[in-house]
Amino acid sequence: METIAQLLSMKPSSRPVREIFWCLVNGTTSVPGIVEHTGTPRRTVEKVLRELHIQANHNGCYLVDQQLAGILRDNATAPNGLRIKHAWEARAHELAEQMTQVIESGPAPNRSLDHVQATPLTAARRALYLQSAYDLERIKVVFIGDHDLTSVAVSMISPRTEIGVVDVDESLLQHLAELNLRGTNPTTLRFSDLRSELPAEFSQRYDVFVTDPPYSPEGVALFLARGLQSLQSLVTGRGIMVYGYAQHMPLLGHKVQREVLRLGFTVTELLPKFNAYHGAQAIGSRSDLYVLQPTSRSKKARERVTSTAIYTRGHASQESEASPLESIARHIATRAGGVRGPVIDLRRQPDSALFSTLLHHRTDSYVYAVVRSSHPDVASEVGQRALQGDYFYKWVLKTLRNQPAPGVTIVEGRPTTNPSIVSEFLNDVTFEEAALSARSDQIKIPSPDDLVDAINSAHPSLDISLSTPLRNLGRSQLRWVTSIVAQHA
Repeated sequence: METIAQLLSMKPSSRPVREIFWCLVNGTTSVPGIVEHTGTPRRTVEKVLRELHIQANHNGCYLVDQQLAGILRDNATAPNGLRIKHAWEARAHELAEQMTQVIESGPAPNRSLDHVQATPLTAARRALYLQSAYDLERIKVVFIGDHDLTSVAVSMISPRTEIGVVDVDESLLQHLAELNLRGTNPTTLRFSDLRSELPAEFSQRYDVFVTDPPYSPEGVALFLARGLQSLQSLVTGRGIMVYGYAQHMPLLGHKVQREVLRLGFTVTELLPKFNAYHGAQAIGSRSDLYVLQPTSRSKKARERVTSTAIYTRGHASQESEASPLESIARHIATRAGGVRGPVIDLRRQPDSALFSTLLHHRTDSYVYAVVRSSHPDVASEVGQRALQGDYFYKWVLKTLRNQPAPGVTIVEGRPTTNPSIVSEFLNDVTFEEAALSARSDQIKIPSPDDLVDAINSAHPSLDISLSTPLRNLGRSQLRWVTSIVAQHA
């Protein structure tokens, strides 16, 4: 049994081993026959047979005794042939019906981030492809951007899979967080502009990454590099990339594929026109699915990641102008008596990035967020007051509008002199951990159960539990929580 367990622990998928088991207990017992039925390399087949300690007879067939056959049968999976593919497609249509409501209730595609909505059937087919290719319940999957909500489809068919999503679109993350609260999508969610970094907790943690990158070669290179950084192993890890280009633009396809190779990937499988879209007519409303395997060249390649404009439309695009951040820093030094913390340029990012930056930044220094003067949180006094209200427990905010130039606004965050219990509360992972931590510091706060009851009584739609991840809550939800915690502190 220990040998069986070791064979089934192969990452990212033990499916080839399970298919070999199936052959051994269903009459295909020669090495050539097993290779033909499963598509598994001969070397792998022979290794599995050696590990099982079974010998070939004079006809070259490997016969197993009744006891071993029972164990193999319990762990066997039929080879993924045409008959199974048809059943797989039938399941895709069933899953697509569930995904339709999830997608329709979510945010509209963000054109400035090159978002074009994939069909519900496409999200379903991606999830089922992952299930057919890998042991979903035994691996960790990260989505480097997930505007098509494929992570939700994966969680529907494999609730035990550990899933991570990193995205720059705050509205998308809030939608996923709301699904989290209802228990339909238990994922780790993080906001991040991938041009800056991959969140530390996502680094070298996952077995498979999935990404639908921006159309530009630079965008593809960056997203794939972040995918490499997320992989726990460059030997067993895999990447799934979704990409399409118009047939009359083969040079674009060549440039993108060159970036794939430059990062040390080899394309082990390519499924043409696998993905369908509502829109994207320039590429025929279709794109391909690439299965990527890192090589020994990928180790250094994933360390060569630089910040760049990667999108093809909007203020985050390659066509957008880059204003000098140095002059802004000099203005802060002159106007505010020195630069006392990082200066973060958010002008090319979605409006939601300001909220996320102030939420996640540590309070051991000032922070200066540079935004467009048209940003809704700074364009009026009403917006500025609302932003300060969101962060009463953490920051004292000062807004320097149209400084140092028209169209540029600096939001200065000064840490509060007496950090609120709310700030300490939000530093923890879950409600239960936060409440217990506060009580251990002799801060008068209700028990975790009482606090959860108070929040749910005031806002039943939240449906908070003790295990709810605090940082997965959306902006309006955090407002409710902070107000309740402040009242009870």
